[in-house]
Parts: sequence; structure tokens; C-alpha cells
Amino acid sequence: MKYNDLDHFAQTWSDLTGASVAAALTCTELDALLPLFVAAGAADTAAAWIEWHDRVPPCEGHEVPGTTLADEFTVYDVVQTAAFLLGGDWKTAPGTLRAAGVLTHHSLATEFTLRVDHDGDLVIDFHPDSGDMLPKKPELPEGVYAFTGGVAFTGEYASVGVNVLAERVAATLRAVTAR
Repeated sequence: MKYNDLDHFAQTWSDLTGASVAAALTCTELDALLPLFVAAGAADTAAAWIEWHDRVPPCEGHEVPGTTLADEFTVYDVVQTAAFLLGGDWKTAPGTLRAAGVLTHHSLATEFTLRVDHDGDLVIDFHPDSGDMLPKKPELPEGVYAFTGGVAFTGEYASVGVNVLAERVAATLRAVTAR
């Protein structure tokens, strides 16, 4: 079994040991750690640290990265939020300048890359690994169509916000992976 530093980090700090540390952090320190938990697929731990930290006045208002609607967001913000919605078995990695992002599931060899194509369409590229046994013809959500090498989304993007896009991505990945 390969040792994974991010998984080890998330497991080490996900219990009540994190409670005393989170309460002692400055807001800036906490805000610097939260994306690391999300990147490790431990958004639930990030939420717990916020709760523990916010019990000590005067702190309030911290949010798990990628879970709120923002005026501006990146494709990788959508990826992080989708991973949060999909649960702890999904991990993320940013693409160049956060203009893309990769989602992986611990039980799959296939990687799923969310990006914007040359026509401005949001797409998920993937090439199924034969061992993954993904559905041959998944029932895709409305507004999503398959193409060779992935799926694409129709409709407005920035106007609907990161949360709505992440929900669409998560629903599509559930269909494509049967997970």
C-alpha cells in the first residue's frame, strides 16, 4: 500500500486532537489550512475545524473552501466543491492556473478532468480504464451529453455559480461511475 501524505495529514488532524489546535489558531492560520483539508478530500474535517475555531470569540464566518457561491470562481473551485458533494472517497488536484481540475476516486484508475474546451463548453475528459467496469451507456443528467473521451455540459456557466455547477458535475460523475 502506497503511503499518502495528504491522507495521513487528514486522518491525523480529523479527531478531537484538532479541536484544541483549531481553537488556538489565528483566523489567517485557519484560512491557510482549510484548502489543504479540502484537497485531501476531508472537507468534513475542514468544517469541524471551523466549528472548533469559531467557538473562541471573536471569530465567525469561516467557510469550507469551494462550498459557497462567489461572484468569481475557477474551474478548480467547481472540482473541489463537486468532490465535497461526492464524499470523502474523491480526491482533487488543480490544473494549471486552476483553469482545470482532476477528480479521482480511490477505487478507480480512471481520472476525470474538468476543463473548458476551445468552444467555451465545460467538459469532463476521461478515458475509462478497463478494470474500472464503468457503465457503457450511463443515464446522464439533463443538459449533459457524451462525446468520445468524455461528457460536455450545455447552458450558462458563470451565471449559475459554483455550487450549481458542482452539483451538475457531481451528478454526472455519479452516473458515469455508478458510485
